[in-house]
Amino acid sequence: MKSVESRGEIGITRRAFLAGTAAGAVSVFLNPVDALARTFTTNSSTESLISADKLAGTGRIIGRGDITKPYIFFTIDDCYGIKAVYESLDIGDRQEVKFTYFVIGKLLRIPVYRKMVREIVKRGHRVENHTVDHAMLGPRHTSELPKVRFEIGGFLDLMKEYVDPDYQDHFVRPPGGVGIDGKTFEPLIDTAKTDHLDIAGWSISTNGTSREATPATSYNNVKDRLKNGRIVLLHANGINPDIAVFEKLIITAKDQGINPIDMLTGLEKGLFVHYISHNSALK
Repeated sequence: MKSVESRGEIGITRRAFLAGTAAGAVSVFLNPVDALARTFTTNSSTESLISADKLAGTGRIIGRGDITKPYIFFTIDDCYGIKAVYESLDIGDRQEVKFTYFVIGKLLRIPVYRKMVREIVKRGHRVENHTVDHAMLGPRHTSELPKVRFEIGGFLDLMKEYVDPDYQDHFVRPPGGVGIDGKTFEPLIDTAKTDHLDIAGWSISTNGTSREATPATSYNNVKDRLKNGRIVLLHANGINPDIAVFEKLIITAKDQGINPIDMLTGLEKGLFVHYISHNSALK
């Protein structure tokens, strides 16, 4: 198999990525980080922002934002489709909006992906935690607390090492969702609390990773549900159709007077008032 670098802006295929066989994508051990205080300066705004000392996460499961405020959150998962990520960044520039990218940590060990993530940050978007190895953190998958801590804490270590030594994450989104069989995985909650993170679910999804997905289905799955406070799940993978209709989705939201913002800005604005109980699944 060719190395990722030899594929230039194409990135690696979904099959190769999930198999963990792409050059440079083999995991190495990273010590989980200790609990971290969140310290940063909020942007000036005419709206009242929450002070920095109030922003530390407590393991809350966020299902959506405040439905009384005209904001929506477009979130992009995985990000091993390099071409799709750069296209989404260009869309953000054209539409003058910011997104939240939940990036798989082990990609940062590969130079072309480091460059991509640095570009995400440079253009003013948020990068958040999608675990090191795209690990399913549920009782049928990862059942040991040390592994969960490695997956979540290791992401922060990678971002600090390869992107920005001052980087702090604020959200973790476990691949596949935060619950299974009606229950949330307790080691996930415990680790999020310890690392001062909130757990990001989603309100609506394009289902763009389905084998039957097309740009039309990605758009139709969410176009009528783009409402205040919704957290929209998209993916930026090698053959995923979501980015092909991404700009159309943004315009559809804007036409309703709903402003797309990133999730950290939503946290600063105090928009995440709706939390899922810890014994409820959110898929």
